Amino acid sequence: MDKNEALDKFFNWNEADSFSIIDNGQRIGQAMISASEGPSRKGNGAIERAFSVSGSLYENAKFLDDPNAVVLSWQTGFVFDDSEPLNLISAQISVGVPQNDLTMTVTLLGDPPLIRIGATVKDIPVFQYSGDANSLPDLPNELKSGLATSLLGDLSNPAKMFSPEITAKRGTQAFGGRDLPVFLIEIKPSGEYSGIRIYLTQAGEPLKIETDFGFEAISDVLAPLESYGQRGSKQTAR
Repeated sequence: MDKNEALDKFFNWNEADSFSIIDNGQRIGQAMISASEGPSRKGNGAIERAFSVSGSLYENAKFLDDPNAVVLSWQTGFVFDDSEPLNLISAQISVGVPQNDLTMTVTLLGDPPLIRIGATVKDIPVFQYSGDANSLPDLPNELKSGLATSLLGDLSNPAKMFSPEITAKRGTQAFGGRDLPVFLIEIKPSGEYSGIRIYLTQAGEPLKIETDFGFEAISDVLAPLESYGQRGSKQTAR
């Protein structure tokens, strides 16, 4: 199928939807996901497409007294043009790890890409950079490990984010025992950045997002997570 059919539906949904993040059938976090399309803020008559995800993960690990303690929070925003292939115009990724008192923000802009990075540990700056994305200095050890770094991807090659491979399929997907007609959009940046797979209704409403981390985000409008966890999901999109 023409991937633009699915992309047009997705970006014209123009809504923000709440999701539960699950791992092995258990809720481990929450997220808000939105997509929109509209005139460029530059006022040049161009059309821009925006996709954003914000959320937090909880941890049931034994070392935490509070089973709902937030162990990771993030905000991401991506702006694309409407060309073929779809090109990334800008990106902003912010990650916080409360138990490490770590916050980090990465912004990518322009062509050739410029990158801005700011990171603090216990409110003390540990890394700051603004300049050529291809001349990024070595990151401190605090920023080189863990899930937060995995979310940020391979920062030594940030320019690779700007030409993601995007494919789309049409089929059916079982959610909580119900077979729904869906679009499946797969977005995979080059390099070490993690890809995502987005399941949409034929009207463009996102239902489920799968990640390369193994986590899934399930729309709160679907069947209860207990039902989803018991019955699972079966992919037939093609």
